[in-house]
Amino acid sequence: MKTSSRMAAFTKRPNTQEFEETNTRDTDGSHHHRTETGIASKIGVWHSKEQHELHMRMETMLDLTSNVFFQSENKISNYPENNDSVIDQNQNKQLVSPQTLGSHCLVVRSSQWHRNEEEDYVMTSKCRGICLIINNVTFDTNIFPKRKGSDMDAFRFKKIFEQLGFEVESKRNLTAEKMKNCFKQKAALCTSRHDALVVILLSHGTESGIYGTDNIEVDMNDILTQFDNRNCKKLLGKPKVFIVQACRGRMADYGVKETQTLFSQPESQQPASQLTQNINSQSPVLTRIPRWAEEDKDYCPTRTDMMLCFSSHTGFLSTRNEEDGSWLGASLARHLGMEAHRRHLVDILNMVSRDVKKRRSTDGHKQVIEITTIGFDKNLYFNPGLYDE
Repeated sequence: MKTSSRMAAFTKRPNTQEFEETNTRDTDGSHHHRTETGIASKIGVWHSKEQHELHMRMETMLDLTSNVFFQSENKISNYPENNDSVIDQNQNKQLVSPQTLGSHCLVVRSSQWHRNEEEDYVMTSKCRGICLIINNVTFDTNIFPKRKGSDMDAFRFKKIFEQLGFEVESKRNLTAEKMKNCFKQKAALCTSRHDALVVILLSHGTESGIYGTDNIEVDMNDILTQFDNRNCKKLLGKPKVFIVQACRGRMADYGVKETQTLFSQPESQQPASQLTQNINSQSPVLTRIPRWAEEDKDYCPTRTDMMLCFSSHTGFLSTRNEEDGSWLGASLARHLGMEAHRRHLVDILNMVSRDVKKRRSTDGHKQVIEITTIGFDKNLYFNPGLYDE
């Protein structure tokens, strides 16, 4: 089952004029949606039976991604992720029970609340918050290849987080400057009524950031700054989740055979005596850190309640299937749909980590996700389908 280049022209019948994709919003259907051809439409029908069949093939592909997740890849790119035609059908957003759950990116509804005041983040608002998806597919020069498969990730994440109660906005092919402006705008739109923030970044990247379509890097540290407690005070004490599907270096991981016995010593491991000698030879200088006598309740750190999930470890490539999307995207969307009603986010990401570790590309590449937390000290239950009136 291969995706065709015809999918790039997969559009609805237009009833409005063309417009720039950077102004596109596809959160609730109130704004027009732009496909790769540049045609905008709000409501329409399929141009032909052939386009309807293409749509059904896309849905079937989602089925296969969920049901045969560990089957061998057909075509693998060593670059992070890719995708061209963002398909938004506003399909069935209704939450379902486990018995009727299919593979079409549906979310199981919670039957009970998870909201322990001391241990769980509050997730009770009808609109949980903003979910921003930036999906960079094509780049200005041939330095970076087209990120085939990334639209599948954007499509899955959009459907999942809509059902989790978020106001989802998907942006496609943004330059570095437009990305920065988008982050500032979203930080300003966060309100005290929001319970959380989710930012999903799909692009080429480095150890320190991700690229805009103009091949200019946006530092990850600058992105976090836009949503910290100084610049986004409305989300003080509320969870902010960043999902990054991008390469973080040029190294390839080909894995290690699990042949080491319990009592054997890895070749790279130095004897304890040598390690002690090296440490002592450095003669580190200890600096006295001033201590406060009492607990400070008036101030909090500039960055708190942040979780970052990277598709690969620092310095390594991130593998992507050019038809089905990234390993991280497929697994995370699947587990959020099936487990968010009963598990918190850390548990779900652990399941995703186990999934990704088991996979292997046709080139022999292995991959492991990296999770970083910054003052993220509570459980994040999404409580799908439940909200306070």
